[in-house]
Amino acid sequence: MKKITSMVRGVLFAGTLLLTQFAHASGPVRCATGYQDSSCVTQLSHAASPQPQCSTDPGWTTVTPSTWIGSQWSTPSCNYTPPPACPAGYSETTAPSWNGSSWVGQVCAPPPPPPSAPADPVSACQGAAPGQNVTFGPDTRIANQREDRGYTVYMFFPVHGPYYEEAGYAGDEYAYQCTVQDGTGNVVYTFTFDYWFAVGQGSGSGG
Repeated sequence: MKKITSMVRGVLFAGTLLLTQFAHASGPVRCATGYQDSSCVTQLSHAASPQPQCSTDPGWTTVTPSTWIGSQWSTPSCNYTPPPACPAGYSETTAPSWNGSSWVGQVCAPPPPPPSAPADPVSACQGAAPGQNVTFGPDTRIANQREDRGYTVYMFFPVHGPYYEEAGYAGDEYAYQCTVQDGTGNVVYTFTFDYWFAVGQGSGSGG
């Protein structure tokens, strides 16, 4: 009996010795308490990073979109185009709108034409003379001229019209009065007188 007991004790001792040697040979469990290094830190995780985009406000376009470069998104290349302006002197009647890639629909009105220069009063009066049944000739001159509250009154002599005989005169000469508005050169009134009125010896007659 004592012999058997001694054998059991011998086997248990040998087994314990073998286990101890195996433990020393395999080393401690990695990342166990007291056996950690920089690779054993707690893993971190977060939500996916959204892809950066260019602004969608009017005028913005994407030249080069962002791409994933392994650990992060690259920065997109963006371009801004301001709304167009009308040419100098033009006025905008319809503003442009953005269609996603360009500005469209702008309408510009041209400037009003510059005011025309006042007409030459002599030419204007000559042009209106046929309304009084008279015409200017090579001998027609300004016999008199006066200002009258924003108007200039011209008296032309001689102008030529229908032949007539009156108080010893026979011919086609008349005096022609023409009133022109200052600043515009517009003829506002015309009148004709006979020869004797023009020379200051008779009464006038008008047509």
